[in-house]
Amino acid sequence: MPGNLSLESFSLQVGSGGTSTTFGSKSNASNVDPQTDFNLLWSESVSPGGEGCRLISIYELSANEASAAEPVLVKSYEGVDLLSRAGALSGSQLTIAQGSDVTLHASLKDQTAYKLVVEEYIVLDVGGEGNARQVVAFTTGDFTEPHLLSSSPAAGDLAWPLSRGITLTFSEAVVANASGLHLRLKRVANSTVENVPCDGSASSSGLRLNIQGSQVQLEGLASVWYACADFQLDADAGCLEDTSVNRNPSSAVPVLQFVTSCVTALSPANDSFQVAMDSQIVLTFSEAVQLAPGGIAYGVSITLEPLGEAARQLGVDDYPFVYASGRDVTIDLACSSKRCKIFAEAAGLSVSTLGLCTGRALQNCRGKVHQVRVGPGAVLRASGAAWPGTSLLSSAGLNGTGAMAAQFVADPYTFTLRLADMTPPKMLLVDATAVSEATVAVKVQLDESGSVFCAAWGGTDGDSCDDDIVLLEQYSENGTCDTNRTTCTDCDPPSFGCFNRTVMWIDDGCQGKFSLKGYELECMSRELDTTIHDGAYKSVLSLGHRHACALQKHTVDTDASCWGKADYIEPVTGLPAAGSFSSISVGFQHTCAVRSVTGSIVCWGTNSFGETDGPAGGGVFWAVTSGYRFSCALYDDTRTVACWGQNGQGQATPPVGVVFLQISAGDGHVCGVRPSDYTAQCWGGNTDGQSTPPAGVAFLARSIGTSVLPHGSLSSGWHHTCGVRSLDGGVTCWGQNTDGQTNAPQDSTFVLVASGRAHSCGLEKAAAGATERKGTVRCWGLNDLGQSSPPLTLPKLSALSTGDDFTCGLALEDGEPFCWGKNDYLQSQPPSALRFGLPDEFITASCALETRPSSRRIRSASGKGDAAATVVTSYDSALGYAEANLLLGGLLEGKTYGVYCTAQDAELPTPNTVNEARVATAGRSVTMPDRTPPTLVVLDAVPSATQGGVLLLTLQLSEPLLKVFCTAVRDREPAPSGREIIASVTAASGFGQAVAGSLTLEVRLQYLAFDQEYDVYCTAQDPAGNWATEASVLRTKMDVHTLFDVTSPRLLSTVPVDGGYAVCAADGGTAGCVTTLRFLFDEDVQRGTGNFSLVCLSNIGYCE
Repeated sequence: MPGNLSLESFSLQVGSGGTSTTFGSKSNASNVDPQTDFNLLWSESVSPGGEGCRLISIYELSANEASAAEPVLVKSYEGVDLLSRAGALSGSQLTIAQGSDVTLHASLKDQTAYKLVVEEYIVLDVGGEGNARQVVAFTTGDFTEPHLLSSSPAAGDLAWPLSRGITLTFSEAVVANASGLHLRLKRVANSTVENVPCDGSASSSGLRLNIQGSQVQLEGLASVWYACADFQLDADAGCLEDTSVNRNPSSAVPVLQFVTSCVTALSPANDSFQVAMDSQIVLTFSEAVQLAPGGIAYGVSITLEPLGEAARQLGVDDYPFVYASGRDVTIDLACSSKRCKIFAEAAGLSVSTLGLCTGRALQNCRGKVHQVRVGPGAVLRASGAAWPGTSLLSSAGLNGTGAMAAQFVADPYTFTLRLADMTPPKMLLVDATAVSEATVAVKVQLDESGSVFCAAWGGTDGDSCDDDIVLLEQYSENGTCDTNRTTCTDCDPPSFGCFNRTVMWIDDGCQGKFSLKGYELECMSRELDTTIHDGAYKSVLSLGHRHACALQKHTVDTDASCWGKADYIEPVTGLPAAGSFSSISVGFQHTCAVRSVTGSIVCWGTNSFGETDGPAGGGVFWAVTSGYRFSCALYDDTRTVACWGQNGQGQATPPVGVVFLQISAGDGHVCGVRPSDYTAQCWGGNTDGQSTPPAGVAFLARSIGTSVLPHGSLSSGWHHTCGVRSLDGGVTCWGQNTDGQTNAPQDSTFVLVASGRAHSCGLEKAAAGATERKGTVRCWGLNDLGQSSPPLTLPKLSALSTGDDFTCGLALEDGEPFCWGKNDYLQSQPPSALRFGLPDEFITASCALETRPSSRRIRSASGKGDAAATVVTSYDSALGYAEANLLLGGLLEGKTYGVYCTAQDAELPTPNTVNEARVATAGRSVTMPDRTPPTLVVLDAVPSATQGGVLLLTLQLSEPLLKVFCTAVRDREPAPSGREIIASVTAASGFGQAVAGSLTLEVRLQYLAFDQEYDVYCTAQDPAGNWATEASVLRTKMDVHTLFDVTSPRLLSTVPVDGGYAVCAADGGTAGCVTTLRFLFDEDVQRGTGNFSLVCLSNIGYCE
């Protein structure tokens, strides 16, 4: 057991002065110098313990007090060895010279917690008792001087951007040292030195140190900071000091030499976002520059690189898309600058609208970060002067010339291209105003930059087209026609015509571009699916053992042509039967076909089992199929089956009364599709399951246009059968599978399947959204003679058939035959000059111009009799919109027009267009002002046959709805003015108003004198308020003569009245008196030939 010997205290070197400080044995010393010696003071004098393997150890403790990590052993001293050293023990003090004796150095770290553990019996007291285990805890302080870790720029940098300034990063946080020391910045070219005080005050040019933690930035550089210039930087030792309590001074900053970048400005700015594809890249240098000759070929170039993609190299050879001018180097891949446009047009260069994405897939360019680098030597000083010998540039291997170093190395120049803009622009305002009788001013405001298109048109869409339709260009299946029109479907009249000025019709397979009333439109007459895929609709091509037959493609007749082994075709003549056929099928050594006109069956070839006799009793048939020495056919009306020929396996005994959509004969079996549920039913041989179709599976081939393709739906081979599933267009096969002939691919859809001896093939149908007429061949099964390997140059097919060991198809384009596989009897060499298949049938189509307001109509209106205009406008951030002002001229005065506008943004390569609904709702109706005076002509002036003094005038008017005023003046009297005419008119005489749509008018003039010469004059006012001119009034003059009065005057009243009393006055003579009688007539009267009679009714004898 240890005795009572204990540690009283310990002393360590503490602080920057290394002062020895004593601590109590239980104390935790701090800010201890890592180079300290340990002095342990015991409670009494001690002597070395005698036991070996007793240790004094130093452990590093975890910085986290809560950590459960074990202390890490740093250094162990063997007690006996340590105490044998001179000076290790002196009285009650034990010294461990960890700092002063290099052999005892423990490599203690700054600012780290440690414990010193003294095991038992290291020392003994005077009584021979050993010490107990002792632990001394201490924490080292910061005694390491701060030193430079990195600098921006780094030493030797040849293109440091001015915008980045100068930043020094130290190993720890630092502060200014008020010691009168300096940091120096020297410009090498003129040896000027700027001494920047380390105490944070400003230099003579205003430079000062800005200290933030461990980073020191040099502020106020503008006055001494130059582009394309050599600089040196260094700092005195002790210029800075750390923030510890010990204030350790910094080490000296070694001389850093660097060159600032020669680029002074960038467009677009570094790290720009949403940069447009058609943007120019402009690099502005500190002096006039030129592009290095030789360019890319000599390895000097500017590179443009979407990150993650191949870089594009640009140089002097890319002029005018890349050029130097003054201090600028411009990259203008969209050729938007005037300089580029002029040269490109003169040189006939093509210009891409993709700009910065030229030559790249847009998905690999749009939205990506792009980096620009200027390679070493790619840009030269325009003066040709070499750099000074003291310049880093001169020593950087740049040929001792004025070639500039690589730019954007330490500070990459990047920008991000804008993602595809899928948002259409918005028309915030559309306003239209007539500014003259022929011009409308339109104002449009958009929410972004773009192009504005406006048009004005009147309502004449229903007018007759007057056969005003012109064929501009015919199309073929593969594009536009050649000059000889050999690839065209004939568009000669009467293949097309028009219903009115906006709708045309087209037929007979014609397809092309037309002009209707000056507007272009495309129109195509589509071929019926059943003649596109004619081999899937009917059997027009069929293969057997060693021969093949097909129906020739004519306008009406489809006669048969056969090739291969002649005696298999027909033993005597080697030729097929004559005539026109609608269906044909090749079996073993015989062929059968359905005649086009009568629907009867005719067969030819070897007749060993009655296979060429045809069906008993004849009939009218729709389709025929042939197998090994037998055949079957479908009746046209009932779609039941008749068979004939060999019947050893029951193959010629079809099910009675069963209706089929299609049937197909194999070696000794037949399968068909029932229209009731499209499931398959088979009969005949079934040794390999070829007559056992899968239950419940529907088989029906359809075109993409959903037309039913019966013949392509199912096909029987020798001992297997395949069908096209109705559900998904895939193929299911059953029966013999010795060579994989039933392993149909399940990754495609088909319009036709064909089964041979031990292989099968199909015609693929296009996927949704793809070309309808795909016609690609897929084969599976036996391929020993190439029968399952379609030629790589094979065109798309419309028909396909498989034989024993060969396969044939007909080109979809024109019916040209192609074969591959076994060819021992030329069965794979069809007559290439002939064309096969059903006659083409087409759907009559109608095509209409846009009659509703639409972007397409607006943009196509220019030059077609309608008024149209286009303008490009840019967004004004101050206004908050882009404004376009357009003028639509050439309009007719007085007419009402619909004014419509659309717009597209500047998105490339495909701009976004305004929503069509907005195009319609933003339309404006404008009536053009009518400022043309009306005119009129007096066609006739006829005296009334029943009334004297009345004239009936007939007038021709220049426009409808005129108000007309007429008067008559006596011959030789002065002509009246328009105002005088109007003043003379009454509601009953001289006024009339034309109705809408009428240009003639009758006006009545009355109260004229009988049998008199008059001059008639008229004036008029149109609905717009325009009056006929005075000259026009004079031109209306017409001489007229009123008729004699043939109507007796009518007595209107008398004085006295009838039954009244007359006033009688004495006459001064004879008896009686004198009175006056008055008679008022309806017209002027004069003395006639008759007399007035006065009869006395009283006082007879007194009257006379």
